[in-house]
Amino acid sequence: MKSVKQLSFILLATILFSSCAKVFYSPDAFTLARSQKIIAIIPPTVSIAASKKLMQNR
Repeated sequence: MKSVKQLSFILLATILFSSCAKVFYSPDAFTLARSQKIIAIIPPTVSIAASKKLMQNR
């Protein structure tokens, strides 16, 4: 019984890790990445304007 649980866990883990998304790069990605000198990380600003339809649902 213990070996069945272990086999099931290994099978489940294999399926889980093999189903992850794959990352595709363009052929010149490494060349373009090496030519970059500045990396900027800007926090996103998200705003949602209120409308009358949202207020009427309450």
